[in-house]
Amino acid sequence: MKFEAAWSPQMYHRLRTVDLLIALESAVVSRPHLAIVKTFLEYRRLKRGERIVQETTDYVDAEESAENKIIPDAAYILENTQTKRRALFFLEMDMATERITSAYIGNKQSVLHRKFSQYDRYLKSFRYTQTYAPYGEFRSFILLFVTLQDARIEHIRAELHDLPEDLAGYYRLTTFDQARDDFLGAIWKSRLLSDTTTYPLVRDMSADSG
Repeated sequence: MKFEAAWSPQMYHRLRTVDLLIALESAVVSRPHLAIVKTFLEYRRLKRGERIVQETTDYVDAEESAENKIIPDAAYILENTQTKRRALFFLEMDMATERITSAYIGNKQSVLHRKFSQYDRYLKSFRYTQTYAPYGEFRSFILLFVTLQDARIEHIRAELHDLPEDLAGYYRLTTFDQARDDFLGAIWKSRLLSDTTTYPLVRDMSADSG
């Protein structure tokens, strides 16, 4: 009898996340002044106190509650070896399975609008400065959001119009194919729909690193 392995949606998601980190490594190889200090993956497990948690688990506030939990798909720290400056990046790989917004008031389902809102809280809480302190002093981070199609990016940007404009620069969005071709190149859009510029990540690093 012949058996065929069937991968779960979670496995496809993990593979694409790893593909993005490989694309990052390839982009760094072509830029000798850059180095990857450390990478973190959601599916790795580690022990914190008496608990086993996903490696990227953190909280957006001092209270470590389910409501305040945030678990990026991946994270990495990039260093400019010439200036010794470092930057912290979080990575979200979107498989277009989550709703962007909820049609029901008070709906607690996982939707992308809430995910971005949680990252806003994380930015303003500075909790990440404690969590990633062993790797540097970070005044901010950049959230990289990768999805499958340009149309979904524009739809997401339109639905995020009510989030603070002054935080839009800490977010970058692109497609999986573009990220795989040149992860650090000028392929990234900000969260702000009216911003038509495409940005490289290396320049962001020099501007926003700690």
